[in-house]
Amino acid sequence: MTLEKPTILIVDDEIQNIRVLSEFLKNEFRIIAATNGEGSLFRANAIPQPDAILLDIMMPDMDGYEVCRRLKADKATTNIPIIFMSAMVQLTDEIKGLELGAVDYITKPYSLPIVRSRLQTHVRLKQARFDAIRAARFAAAGQLAAGIAHEINTPLQYIASNIIYIQNEVSELINAIKEGKLIDLQAACAESELQEAIIDLRRGVSRISDIVLATKDFCSQNDAEMQYVDINNLINNVLLIGVRLIGNNHHLDVCLDSDLPPISCHPGRMSEVIMSLIQNAVQAVLPERNGDIRILTKRHGDWAEIHVMDNGAGIPPEIRDHIFDPFFTTRDVGFGQGLGLAIVYDTITKLGGTISVKDGPAEGSVFTIRLPVDGSQTETPNP
Repeated sequence: MTLEKPTILIVDDEIQNIRVLSEFLKNEFRIIAATNGEGSLFRANAIPQPDAILLDIMMPDMDGYEVCRRLKADKATTNIPIIFMSAMVQLTDEIKGLELGAVDYITKPYSLPIVRSRLQTHVRLKQARFDAIRAARFAAAGQLAAGIAHEINTPLQYIASNIIYIQNEVSELINAIKEGKLIDLQAACAESELQEAIIDLRRGVSRISDIVLATKDFCSQNDAEMQYVDINNLINNVLLIGVRLIGNNHHLDVCLDSDLPPISCHPGRMSEVIMSLIQNAVQAVLPERNGDIRILTKRHGDWAEIHVMDNGAGIPPEIRDHIFDPFFTTRDVGFGQGLGLAIVYDTITKLGGTISVKDGPAEGSVFTIRLPVDGSQTETPNP
């Protein structure tokens, strides 16, 4: 079995540079190329997407800096590692490239083995990040499955008990009829509480149906499924299947703005965001006290806001700027990979929104998500 080679996009207006790099790298990588900025943007969105981009800076019409800026602004290409390769050797040039989102900067003339090693490193890092996020999502799915099983088990239990009761009552009625006893069926059914048992059955089935529908939305993880979603309904569905995360020791207060318009998003990814923030709030509360967790939504101009608040220990100022970084965690080794909030941040920014955190009114923390109500907002909302 042979593994598919990683794809590398080489962008350079000098054909000879592309030929030299392609010849040296072709045994380990699948090479695609572009000779200008517009061509590179097109190739970066091709299928399969490149696993990394070697990008020249000095090109006519559109320089490498602008190409990088556009790639990082596009949610479809923002996670592709970009390595600048340039004859511009000033420190300010390198800083500018890295600030635009490039992962590396190689100056010309370059060493081909060094280029290959840098590519190998960044491709491995990209794959490792993807694998870690996937593992975190699998872990979350396992926890969710346990919660769903618990929530479904309760209505199943009284469905089963009511079925046994109905079965026994019906058997008695059938036996009475077989024995030729004259009975008033309507009175007998009323006396035996059969009608109430049937109503309980319907309630149980309805409860399970609600949980299944909520789970279907949560598990819809296809990035192509952008649609307008009722955020309030989505939050209620998340709470329906995730109530076990909160437990009996915490008080939950939910205040949802009924005038909030639908938001363009992926239902599954957005459900994952809400679940992660609730889980984060639960974990923030000290073990020796009961937690107060509050979720509210409201409209702020052209933006929809989601606030998740807790009365936990809060987040120290010195680490607040790092909590959305991948693999950053304050928990002990073995208790989480530090990817939950990183996934939340990635999801929200891809939707053109923002997420921030601040101290609560008295204690704890407040996480605030802001999303454009029309799905096309480009300016950052005011806090």
